[in-house]
Amino acid sequence: QLGWVLTNEKWFPKSRLINYLHVNAGYDISGNDNISNYAARTSFTAVKYRNNAMGAQLTNIGNDKIQWEKTQKLNLGLQAFLLDNRVGVSFDYFLHKTDNLLTLKTFDNPVGGINRYWSNGGKLENSGFEVSVSGKPVVLKDWRVEVGASVGHYKNKVKALPDGDYTSSVYGDNNILTSVGNPVALFYGYKTEGIFSTDAQAKAAGKDGNYLYMENSAGTKFNFQAGDVHFTDLNNDGKIDEKDKTVIGDPNPDIYGNIFATVNYKNLTLNVGFNYSVGNDVYNS
Repeated sequence: QLGWVLTNEKWFPKSRLINYLHVNAGYDISGNDNISNYAARTSFTAVKYRNNAMGAQLTNIGNDKIQWEKTQKLNLGLQAFLLDNRVGVSFDYFLHKTDNLLTLKTFDNPVGGINRYWSNGGKLENSGFEVSVSGKPVVLKDWRVEVGASVGHYKNKVKALPDGDYTSSVYGDNNILTSVGNPVALFYGYKTEGIFSTDAQAKAAGKDGNYLYMENSAGTKFNFQAGDVHFTDLNNDGKIDEKDKTVIGDPNPDIYGNIFATVNYKNLTLNVGFNYSVGNDVYNS
């Protein structure tokens, strides 16, 4: 991390306009090994079967080639105080690139009931900025008032995954999607078009004169009827199933930040702060 206070230099002009100006730049590499201590090792667990027979059950397939994630971080920043230190301004930019992403990889053929194991193979990129402005409209002997606000924006993008798209579950069935070219952990599910008011509407939404339907795990068909949610049949096959799932939301905000105020009267201080986030979707389970 390197920093340079330009206003301390002899050649920098002295004025009431710019009282303090600092620029900084940093680059570092960090690692992450946030998985089980034994994820790299094949392990067995002692189990008791019927009639108290003892045995060993395979509980993990190890990967002795696994290594920690590596994140390269570039940070650039600027801080300034202006107009007799009445106004403060700061700007920060970051670009983070992660490779050897720790991911759960799927076996082509499950071994002993174990279908996944930890591996390296993904890449991720994060970038963003934050700007803040503060001001001191009142600076008196007993009274001081400072107000300010910040706004920030970030975006992340998955650059590579070892097994293509990856889904996981939070309060549902495979409702979180991580895929190449998109942000991490998008909301994944069924689009809706309201409620069927009549059976005729449910039939019209189907194919070849049949009702729009879905099947349970046993293959039993259930026709949609009046009062049911109208899920969008994206592939137009007359059936609602996994093929009709799509991205339905993004938990990442367009902008975020805070608004604050500080009031000082002699030795008494009042701080007020508000945090905000705009443009992010919330999943209603």
